[in-house]
Amino acid sequence: MKQSETPHGPSKIDKEFVRNGASSVEDADLDFMLGRTTSILEKFARGPLRNLLDDGRVLIEMTKAYRAGEYRSIPWWVVSSAVFALLYVFNPADIIPDVIPVLGMVDDAFVVSICMKMIQTDIEKFRKFKLSR
Repeated sequence: MKQSETPHGPSKIDKEFVRNGASSVEDADLDFMLGRTTSILEKFARGPLRNLLDDGRVLIEMTKAYRAGEYRSIPWWVVSSAVFALLYVFNPADIIPDVIPVLGMVDDAFVVSICMKMIQTDIEKFRKFKLSR
């Protein structure tokens, strides 16, 4: 068992939590997530995630561009980290279930924030790529 886990799951949300989640992401997860972007963005539009709406959009745009072959200047771990964070937001039964008002989305906001911090350099490169088109 990893140090950041208890017998019942992770004891904290940190970079290791995001890295571990991203390490299990596969192409099928990317496709699954891309099929649910509308629902994911709807979750970003309310509660603690509202302040991260632009981050959610850029993660989705980057993964769409990667899948379409338009933007491949990023390593897979960046894509899988973005996919993990977006699927975490989509999943209503994560560490703090989304049915708990406000608190249920706090963990989602932490995961997205950590992901954004981890891939910040690649996000900036993607934004420059978008502006150059």
